Amino acid sequence: MSYGFRPAAPRDREAVFAFCATTWPNGDYIPRVWDAWLADPEGRFAVGVDAADSAVAVGKLGPAAPGEGWLQGIRVDPALRRGGWGRALTAHLSDCAWAQGMRTVRYLTDGHNTPMHHVAAALGFAAEGQYHPHRAAAGGRARLRLARPTETAALWADASAGGPLRWRGWVGAEASAAWFADAIARERVLVAADGRSFAVLMPPADGRDAEIALIHGATETFAELLVAARAWAAAADAAEIFALLPPAAVPAATADGWTTRVELPMWLYGCARPVADDRPGREAFVNS
Repeated sequence: MSYGFRPAAPRDREAVFAFCATTWPNGDYIPRVWDAWLADPEGRFAVGVDAADSAVAVGKLGPAAPGEGWLQGIRVDPALRRGGWGRALTAHLSDCAWAQGMRTVRYLTDGHNTPMHHVAAALGFAAEGQYHPHRAAAGGRARLRLARPTETAALWADASAGGPLRWRGWVGAEASAAWFADAIARERVLVAADGRSFAVLMPPADGRDAEIALIHGATETFAELLVAARAWAAAADAAEIFALLPPAAVPAATADGWTTRVELPMWLYGCARPVADDRPGREAFVNS
């Protein structure tokens, strides 16, 4: 089968909104971001089209950070699912990333989203971790000390070994030493009592709640870090705080009253730019 793709256009709105209407019982976020994605000059906002040039699939490639691509909003008309469109669209957007000089592409998907797990396997995306979305009311008086600039190198040396990601909303990018140092300078890093474990926090901005961008350290310290993060969020005038937590932090979050709407963890998949485009199945997805 041949699959055709082109940039999304205003005329695709009705068709895309129609096949996204049943993504979840309460709808989809695509209508809320449609205009912003159409206006975004970065990455690629694409639709898959049938022989009549009608949109039957949609997806967005955006930059998570310089050189890092992020895929989101991959949707296929329910009538055409299991026909290879999701795989073809993901391959197309990945190729757009490589053409734009990106060195890696990632996406996050629900544990129940079996088709996107299959897409990852088919296109050479590797599982990079599991994350649990949690939210809590800001508040409390628990305090932990802020990281000192003099301990930046020691804290980062321990954390950087695992190649951690930093999160903003639902988008993850590689955390760097420079980013971490800047967070410490801005007084956004709380250090646990052990002196090695920490949480990097982001204040509310642009309609977002406060967030935990990165949490790292010994499992037994997550309880104190999460409690202190809620207090920090309240001091930053946030009503709530959001986090994509590693599995080890979930018990502490549950005990502290954080809530989640998902039954299974989200899976993070990533693919590095290939030296040669010899990933399995690529030849089947030629744009028409």
